[in-house]
Amino acid sequence: MVSRERMLRLLLVPAFMIVLSAMPAWSAEGGGIAETSMLQDMFSGGVFGIMIMIALFLLSMADMSLVIEHFISIRRDVLVPDYIAQEVDSLLSTGEVTEALEAAEADNSFLAKVIRAGLADMRSGYDAMYESMQAAGEEETTKLHRKIEYLALIGNIAPMLGLFGTVYGMIGAFKTIAIAGTPTPADMAGGIYTALYTTLVGLLIAIPTTAMYTFFQNRVVRISLEVGGIAEELIRRFKPTQ
Repeated sequence: MVSRERMLRLLLVPAFMIVLSAMPAWSAEGGGIAETSMLQDMFSGGVFGIMIMIALFLLSMADMSLVIEHFISIRRDVLVPDYIAQEVDSLLSTGEVTEALEAAEADNSFLAKVIRAGLADMRSGYDAMYESMQAAGEEETTKLHRKIEYLALIGNIAPMLGLFGTVYGMIGAFKTIAIAGTPTPADMAGGIYTALYTTLVGLLIAIPTTAMYTFFQNRVVRISLEVGGIAEELIRRFKPTQ
């Protein structure tokens, strides 16, 4: 299970976005200055702007769901359970290879899959066992990398989607300026700062998402190296002596 401290960290980003959205912003109305909330400004960019903002918030929800799921599933005690290594090592030390293979097959962890791939080729010799374990390890590592790639995808899409909304909004703002003829600075700034909110939200999503992708990528590499070391140590006893 995810610890209470980790859950608090996961909730910091959406909490920060909610607080930021509720902060007062300033809007020019009727030649004066009117106080509005940032959330109101975010959704004041017309139908298209609202669609962009909704898409960004949906991306943020998907992002948080993925981060929470990865914190639960991509953990050392889930992928590299100590009891599997201890049980297999104990059985192999007493010559119970079949039982060791059955123990590895009964578990579905990263480590168990690598161990059973090697033990299944025991009759072919140490080199074949090592190669099978290496192939299984690379396959499982690739699966984990593909699993976290969705975070990288969100981290790339969010700022581009935000920029798309900003460019579209600025086109509309300058079109209004062209039609108005001689707009005031307030007329120009109003539409532009509203359009810039989509880029702001896109960056607020992309920055922590990219950081979390790097965090999980490093964790996958670390776990993969640890699995390789444990598995290699377990089959070392099958290595022919020279």
